[in-house]
Amino acid sequence: LPCLNSDRIFIVDVGSDPRAPKMAKVIEGDVLKRANVTAPHTTHCLPNGNVMISTMGDAEGNAKGEFIEFDKNFEFVGTWTKGETAKCGYDYWYQPLFNVMVASEWGAPKLFRRGWRDSDLDDPTQYGRRINFYKWNERELFQTIDLGDEGVCPLEIRFLHNPKENQGYVGSTLYSKVYRFYKDEKSDKYITEKVIDCPAKKVTGAGSEYINGMMTDILISLDDR
Repeated sequence: LPCLNSDRIFIVDVGSDPRAPKMAKVIEGDVLKRANVTAPHTTHCLPNGNVMISTMGDAEGNAKGEFIEFDKNFEFVGTWTKGETAKCGYDYWYQPLFNVMVASEWGAPKLFRRGWRDSDLDDPTQYGRRINFYKWNERELFQTIDLGDEGVCPLEIRFLHNPKENQGYVGSTLYSKVYRFYKDEKSDKYITEKVIDCPAKKVTGAGSEYINGMMTDILISLDDR
């Protein structure tokens, strides 16, 4: 259980007695800060039995997209990316069959922890608008797609359930858009297209004539349709 504010990670034992979960271990935030990462978010298991967690900041709370790895005993292994890291981080998912991992971007922990300000958008390096593609086996960032102003804060990454399909979707929060990403058949690059556009709603008494939706999550049906 990663914690955005404290940078702690709680390990809960649900295997010994499923009816009575218990705390097995607490990984303190100092472990992350020593590796110059903070704000852990998405947790996935890896084929080798290790656990990988995405992180969104550096030790000072500035935006930084990285991943940290723990072994089967939840001992810290190290950071995952080799070479260049992404400007921001948030969610991720991988498809080993296509040697690819896709990660999204939220923003700098020092900004979202103190609360949203419209002026935060003045610095595009601190609030994300990109999705990042990594070579899974090489652990290298090889492509970044900027979704533009409408794509600010792309959050949940959803590949299709069929592992033989090299495509998926991401929902962008601030302006409620959904983008499809898929592999270009003629190159090693990926392409995005906006497929859902939720328009702002006209309101009264809110200090603004229009208010955008806020898309926080998306789900794909099990049949991928």
